Amino acid sequence: MNEIYVIAVHPDHAGRGLGRKMAIAGLASMTALTTPVAMLYVDADNAAALSLYSALGFVPHHEEHAFVGDITPIP
Repeated sequence: MNEIYVIAVHPDHAGRGLGRKMAIAGLASMTALTTPVAMLYVDADNAAALSLYSALGFVPHHEEHAFVGDITPIP
């Protein structure tokens, strides 16, 4: 399965369709090389990315939770 790891656009350039162009280019490259199935991860509060990926035909698969913590000192 293909995976889109990160697509990021600097806030100064947001809203210009750059993320969409990068996603479409990456997906086209993946489809040409291997199976036409891809997975990606997106923060649940990233409304712009959720809208983009939905418009590209992606549907929610499952939710994951990330944990952060101070590791100094490790108990």
